[in-house]
Amino acid sequence: MTGYLHGGFPLQVLKLFKTMVVLVDNLRPYEYTLAIVFSSCSKSGNPKEERQCHGYVLKTRLVFHLYVKNALIYMYAKYSDVHEAFKEGIKVLSRMVGEYIEWDNVTYVTVFGLCACLKNLKLALQAHRRMLKSRIECDVYINGAIISMYGKCGNTFFARKVFNGLQSQHVVLWTGIMSAYFQNKHFEEIVNLFFANAS
Repeated sequence: MTGYLHGGFPLQVLKLFKTMVVLVDNLRPYEYTLAIVFSSCSKSGNPKEERQCHGYVLKTRLVFHLYVKNALIYMYAKYSDVHEAFKEGIKVLSRMVGEYIEWDNVTYVTVFGLCACLKNLKLALQAHRRMLKSRIECDVYINGAIISMYGKCGNTFFARKVFNGLQSQHVVLWTGIMSAYFQNKHFEEIVNLFFANAS
């Protein structure tokens, strides 16, 4: 499957997976296999295939595995049908936010990215609140994802609050907060921030 995916044949991956599921009794794929399948779905750009694969993992409850969840979120973030992606993305993300399963740094960055794509401030706040209650060590990528998320959700106040609360303000974070202001047409704030940094 990996060979087909890297070779640029995502439909072959999906065909092979369906054959395995149908022909092999009591087949329970590893979460890594399903991550490859979802990556193939996103590359195929076929909404029908994406929904079928999603339905399979929901029925088998494999959706609760970390790698599967990350791959599923990525798939919907790349979805060709934007309206359907919003509905499905919110459904999956709402379910994940309410779970009591521990997330890692990659999960948080992926979830913040999806919140940004969906422009859903309510889910963004829930995901951020969950991270603050966790024992995750925030690195520059997580903080950058949070700032970017709030900017794309249209809330520069929260983006700036996160930025101001950081002891070390990496160039990634400066770029993130300026992008947040730019996306929301707060051009004067960009200038003020630039001169504050210069001084």
